[in-house]
Amino acid sequence: MLSSCSFTTERLVVREWHSAIADVRPACELALVVAAMLTDAVTRSLPREWHGPYSPARAREWIAERDAEGTTLLAVGRGSGRPLGLLLLAEADPGDGGRREMRLGYLVSQKAWGSGVATELVRSFVGWCRAQRPAASIAAVVDPGNAASARVLQKAGFDRVPEGDASGGGEHHYRLRP
Repeated sequence: MLSSCSFTTERLVVREWHSAIADVRPACELALVVAAMLTDAVTRSLPREWHGPYSPARAREWIAERDAEGTTLLAVGRGSGRPLGLLLLAEADPGDGGRREMRLGYLVSQKAWGSGVATELVRSFVGWCRAQRPAASIAAVVDPGNAASARVLQKAGFDRVPEGDASGGGEHHYRLRP
């Protein structure tokens, strides 16, 4: 279900990254796009093992790891063909036979920071989830030092889950029931 997730917004075309790479202009390999996007500043608030710098070879490994974990969507600027962000999606089994929870991660190219792209991307994804109902809830984790990311989630309707914060790691947990 998640691999078929695609949507467009006023400024973005979002679809599975191996097919969305065809939308990037000028044409290039996915590993080059990922390596350019995963700068030190972008990866600072991500898991420690993801911190930069990224060569094309390291980006290829990172892509393979993400593919093994779930589905990744690439957001490309409509008209410009510029890669602007990634949505990292994985399903988690609740273990009780209930509907699955979806784990959401996202990042935006440093060149697009402050432009509202992250909010547009996450809000539009939530809209897709409300229409398609792929999971009972969507969960996201934010580094406490990344207030901008927390605001993006809140603007998209996520609530902070304080009891999730107690799980260690110093992360802030958010959840949305679409």
